This record gives sequence, structure tokens and C-alpha cells, in this order.
Amino acid sequence: MAARRVLTIAWHPVDRVLGAGITVCAVVIALVNANLFLAEAPSFDEWWVALVLGLLVLQLTSIAGWSGLPPATLRGFWAIQPFVLLLALVSAYAAWRGSPADAPFILPWLLDAPVLSTMALVVRLPFVVGMTLLLAAAPALSALVFLGEIPLLVLGHGFVHASNVIYVMLCLVLRPQLQALSRAHTVVESLHVEERSVREARDSLSEFKRIVHDDVISTLVAVIRADGRPSAALRGMAGTALERLRQSEAPVEQRAMTEFVAEEAARLILGSIETAAPGLKVTSDVGPGTVPSDAVGAIGLAAAEAGRNAVRHAGGGSGAVTVTGGAIRVVIADQGPGLRLEAISPDHFGVRESIIGRMSDLDGGRVQIDSGRTGTAVVMLWTRPDA
Repeated sequence: MAARRVLTIAWHPVDRVLGAGITVCAVVIALVNANLFLAEAPSFDEWWVALVLGLLVLQLTSIAGWSGLPPATLRGFWAIQPFVLLLALVSAYAAWRGSPADAPFILPWLLDAPVLSTMALVVRLPFVVGMTLLLAAAPALSALVFLGEIPLLVLGHGFVHASNVIYVMLCLVLRPQLQALSRAHTVVESLHVEERSVREARDSLSEFKRIVHDDVISTLVAVIRADGRPSAALRGMAGTALERLRQSEAPVEQRAMTEFVAEEAARLILGSIETAAPGLKVTSDVGPGTVPSDAVGAIGLAAAEAGRNAVRHAGGGSGAVTVTGGAIRVVIADQGPGLRLEAISPDHFGVRESIIGRMSDLDGGRVQIDSGRTGTAVVMLWTRPDA
């Protein structure tokens, strides 16, 4: 796991959008140069044509996987593309014989900027720059074909390939900006959900007050004023009042919850944590399926409190969010002095209510807190209850 972290960067849902945008540029480049490629294709080896077309198919997976492909599959395609491109370029330069019409490297040469830009969404900067320089050396790798002499036209392409580091840097600058916009959008969405919940609660309370006033109190007043045994009409009024009280609770209890796809749920939980505990390093792992909004909201708020505690009491920490169909797991860990639950005052609601209480109230939710001298780990779990 440690070696993997040295090589790769954390996945973020915004990578799908950025990768799809880069791929659109690649598709436009391919379409503009399609006539040139198709005109020269009959003179190419069939395996080489298949290699270049395979590279285009790998590029198109970014658009196809905008919402469908799992993140691990999409990132795998992005990581493979530069090596396919390197093979296509080296073999093309090696086949070049000096005639402008015999230059089967036009299309892959133009695709290297999008390929390297999507690779920058997968691995860390040193590895992307290393692959950029390796592609820049592709003309020199075919020097043996020219008996040690590299044509100036081919040699010049090496400098063009090296300039692709500019596009890589641009991609890496755009990525955190888009992530910041995504976090801001998450906060706005959370505020809208909260506002809608408050409005529904207010309307429900207003309706409840009206029922109490119009039915219950009026019935009680009639009972007080009546002499002797209540009449059948009065008993009917009381029964109607009780039934209306029962019905007033039903919308809250039976309200259908919104279902979030796993990726959207993970984004909302990450947004809650990042808003409450800026700087906390949190990774995410997303699978297929959906989860209900009440579970997402409860775990998001509990995780935000756990992250806030990690920053406040331990100076920082790390976290991991895992969301699959019907299950959510969030871990917030720090290396602080630890805590003892029995030593927490009952009037301190942070851990007891905001985390433990909230997860206990959630159907299917539970929390585990492991604390010692080396730090504290708060594990919040939710699994979909059996229907």
C-alpha cells in the first residue's frame, strides 16, 4: 500500500469530468486528421494500424466511463495509454525512410498531449515528467535504423514531445481548482438539503399545531363544558382528533428517502469532512450501487465531527471513505494523546451525541472507537438493514 501511494495520487470524482474534457480534445484532433491517417493507412503494417486505433479506443473510454466505469478501471486505462503511445511512436519513427509521404507517426504524435494529461490524473508529477521525457526520446530510440544518423525532421519532434510537460502542468493546476469548485458545490447542496429539511419540519410543526388547536383543544373544551357522560357526537370528535394526530406523524415516518449513487454519496461525505476539518487527508474508494440520503447525511455529520476532533485535539490526521451499494464505511484516525469515553463529561455532546448518538439513531449504523497512546481511530459503519 505504501509503494502504491508513492506512485499514485488520490482519486477524486472531478477526475471523471476532467478526463472526459481532455478526451474530447483528443477526439477532435483525431477527426481533424482522420483523412490524412486513412489515406496513409494502406501503406502501414496492420498491427501498427490496430495499435493506433486501440489507442483511440482507450481514449474514448474516458467519455464512456464518465459515469459508468469504476474509478480503478478508468485509472488503469489512463496509465496504460502512454506505454501504448510509446510503442506506436518508436515503431513509427523506426519505419520512417525520409519521404514526407512515408511518415506514419502524424496521428499518435498529435495525441501525446491528451494521453499525458490523463496520465497526470493517475500518477505523481515525477513519473509523468519521466514518461514525457521518455516520449521525447522516442526519435532517438530509432537511431539504429538510420545507422547512427537521425534526420533533423525526426530529431525536431523530440523537442515537440518534451514541450508536452506544459500541458501536464496545466492539467495539474486545473485539477485542484475543479476540486475546490466541487467542494463548494457540495457545501451548497448540503445547505439546500438542510434548508429543505427545516422547511419540511416547520410545515409539519405548523400543521401539528393546527391539528392540536382545531381538533384536540376544541374537543377537550367541549368535554369540559358537557354535563355527564360525553355524547356520541363528542366521542366521535375525540376519535377524529386522535386519528388526525396519528396521520400527522405518518409523513415524517413514512417519507421515502432519496437514493444517492455511491460516487455521489462519497463526494457528499468528503465534502462534509473537508468543510469541518480543512487539511485532513481523506481518500475514497467507490463501488457500484446506491445508498439512502439519511445514511449519507448521518455519517457525513458524524465523520465531520470526528475530523474536527482530530484537527482540534491531535493537530491533524487521515481518513478513508468507502461506499458501495448498501454499505458505507468511514475511518478517521489521528496520532493524538487518545481519549477515554468514561472520562468524557455527560454534557459534552461531541463524541457522545454527534458521533455515537447519531450513529446509534441511524438504522443499520454503528460506531467503533479504538483509542490508546498512539492515537485514536473512529470507525463509522452503516449497512442497509434487511427489508
